[in-house]
Amino acid sequence: MALVLANAVTILLLVMTSFRVSAGAIYKVGDSAGWTSIKGQGNVVDYKKWALSKSFRAGDALLFEYDPQIHNVMQVSRRDFVSCKPTDPISTYSTGKDMISLKAPGHYYFVGPNHCEDGLKFAIRVSKAHRNCGGVDAGPDGPMIYQSGDFSGSLSLHSSDGQLITQLILVARVVAYFSLAFAF
Repeated sequence: MALVLANAVTILLLVMTSFRVSAGAIYKVGDSAGWTSIKGQGNVVDYKKWALSKSFRAGDALLFEYDPQIHNVMQVSRRDFVSCKPTDPISTYSTGKDMISLKAPGHYYFVGPNHCEDGLKFAIRVSKAHRNCGGVDAGPDGPMIYQSGDFSGSLSLHSSDGQLITQLILVARVVAYFSLAFAF
């Protein structure tokens, strides 16, 4: 009976590893300053530098927090990004607490249309979802945890598929050992 249980646990764990589960990181745009170009609302952020300091992957999300009476966010084309005069935005956000999912690899461009020329803009390149790291990887500042407004806390933990399989097999072996040890 114990051997059957151990084998069932092992099979279950191996099946689970075949379905790649990955929670993406949540990056608060501008970190503590948020999405602003007004000096009185905190430090003015160099959004280009901010974006370059992060490693974005498909499945991650951007959290834009700002005063909706002053700012909004537009996802735009490269042409509108360069001109700072969005004529055909891909999406417009205006709640003041906008979570934007980075669903697919590629280039993404964001502007604050009324303050774009003041530096309220950034471009990012999103890579494939797979993170080849052991443990936590959510940029140079470690995991991002946010508990704000309508957003529940999120923690991004990523490990490579090989490492995950190794860990699950180890757990299965421990379960099998104890199942056999207590069977007699």
